[in-house]
This record gives sequence, C-alpha cells and structure tokens, in this order.
Amino acid sequence: MKNKLKKCTILIFLLLICTHFNGLSQVSGDYRSHQSGNWNQTSTWERWNGSSWVTPAPSSPTSSDGKITIRSSDIVTVTTDVIVGDVTINSGCQLTINSAVTLTVSNDIPQYDITVNGTLLNKGTLTFSGIGNMYVGSGGRYIHNTTSGAGAVLDATNLATTSTWTYRGSGTLQPSVAFSGRNYGHLEFESTTGSWSISPSASNPTTCNDFYVGSNVTINSSNTGLLTVAGDFTINGDLNTGSGKQSFLLTGFDKNIGGTALYNFFDELTIGSTGYYTVLNDIHTSSSADFIVEGIMEISIPQFAAQIFGNGGSSTFTLASGATLITGASAGINYSVSGFGGTFYHAGANYEFNMIGESPIS
Repeated sequence: MKNKLKKCTILIFLLLICTHFNGLSQVSGDYRSHQSGNWNQTSTWERWNGSSWVTPAPSSPTSSDGKITIRSSDIVTVTTDVIVGDVTINSGCQLTINSAVTLTVSNDIPQYDITVNGTLLNKGTLTFSGIGNMYVGSGGRYIHNTTSGAGAVLDATNLATTSTWTYRGSGTLQPSVAFSGRNYGHLEFESTTGSWSISPSASNPTTCNDFYVGSNVTINSSNTGLLTVAGDFTINGDLNTGSGKQSFLLTGFDKNIGGTALYNFFDELTIGSTGYYTVLNDIHTSSSADFIVEGIMEISIPQFAAQIFGNGGSSTFTLASGATLITGASAGINYSVSGFGGTFYHAGANYEFNMIGESPIS
C-alpha cells in the first residue's frame, strides 16, 4: 500500500512539474496559428493571455507582440505589409508572402528572428531591418519566387546543410538569383509553368549539398568559380557552359549523377577523392571537357545502361591513382567510357567488373 501511495505521489508531482513548465513555454502576448488564413485576419490566430489561448486573437501579430508560431500544418499568407519578429514556421507548415507585399523582419531576439523548419514561399519582398536575420533549419525550405533581390535575403540567412533553397520561376517570372560565392544546403532551380533562364557570371566559389536543375529552366553559366556539390547532381533542364572555365567538384558519398539533360554542361568535372557517385544517365561532354575521377565512379549498376561520351577533340577522361571505376557492361570499359580525345587510366587505379566471364577491358 505504501509503495502504491509513493508511486501515486511521484506521478502527481511529475504531472505538476510538466504542467508548470508547459505554462512557461509561452508568455502573455505570444501568438500561434489557429487555422490557415491571411496574416491580418484575427481568426487565423490565437493569443496567450497568461493562462489560456484566446481564439480568435484580439488583433493580428506584429513585431511589438511576443513569439509567433505557425503550426498544425497551417498555411498563413501575408497579404498586406507587416513588420514581424521572433517567428517560427514549424515543420509541415507554410508562410507565404504574396506578390507586391513586403514582410519586414526586425531584430527582436538574440539569435534568429525568423526560423523556417517548414516552408517560406516568397512571392513578394522579404527585408531585414537592423540586424534582423533568418535561419532555415534541417528539412526547412525557402522558395524565392520573386524578382526582388535574393542576395539581401541570403546575406541575412543561415542555411542548415540539409535545408533547401529553391529558385522558382515560370514563363512570366524570372526570379532574382544570387549564385556566386554562396554556401547553400540543397540548391534547386524549378519552373512551375513555362520556361525561364538565367546567365550567372562571377568568379567566386559556390557550395551546396544536392544540386538540381528542373525541366524548363536554362542556366547559361559564365561563372568561373568552382561549384562544389556534396550531394546528388541532377539536370533535367539546361545547364550550358559560357565564357571562361566552368568547373564542378563532386564530393558526396553514395550519391548520384543523373537527369535527362547531361549534355555539354562543364569544362571540368571531378569526382573528388572522397566522392562515390553512380552515373544514372548518359553524359555527353564537349570537345574540350575534362572528366576526372579521383574517388569512386559506378556506372548505372545494376542497369548497366549509362555511358560517358566524350566529343573527340581535346576532351579527356582520367582515372587517377587510387580511384575506382565500377562497371558491368558486357562490352567493358570501352563501352562505358568512349569518344574522348584522350583517356588516361593510371596504373594505380582500381577496377570492379561484375559480369562473370567477361574482361574488364575489351
């Protein structure tokens, strides 16, 4: 009996502690979304009055209020200009800034004034006053679907490695793009309807995790800064080389090179010493391109369909010392890699061939 009373007392004590700390998780004046809707509609919000959530809120939130949270899969749309601070967009939720509307983020808290763990779709203008800033967390996504400046937003933003930054355009909208000298998480270029194009040119290095060019997007690159990709590399639109030397370094492990438009998109492509990439679709190089493997390249196992084609001229393929080429094509390496003006297979390179009874070099 004593043990039962003791357990009951402990449970009640823990419940009181949890209730106490739950009450401390918000303070009077904090807001949270009650349902999807417009930012300036009070029915969209609830406000904490010190003891309970009041629905609808007496007014829509601004930077003069407390913490603002978008939650429960809600989609909140900013339809008129507003100044905010201490905003969190939860995973699975979305904040949309409409076109011709400005959302200004003020510096209200020591760390980040807006935290994106869900999606922030910017179709208007996102500005930061003073030292206001933004954090796009792991799994969070920022979509730049506007002609307003992307550079200023990036300058005020810290991107988690596995966050996603999307440039979204269409046949009627070409978004502002800040490409050179940036450190992205996943980097995407996509089109909703119709096609759009950009022509980046600079000399500063850019890094990202996954790199994706969607259908109906054209990038005519004259950016001579090295693009380092630590994840998948996918091109379904057009990525074209311009003036200068366009160089790519792939450093991810167990990642893919794929897409429907892997044509003449680089002057130099290197799978780095730490890289392990599977080529899922045919790659066609220009007549002056260099393809270098310093890590591991696997050619479409188990499909055995993909090939890497040089275009004669001064194009080269190099398998460096310590690198590994894995192929299962029955015609061997000369089927998997062909058409280059020069091929250089180092004596210290490694080969894996998994077609029983066949020679790795035909």
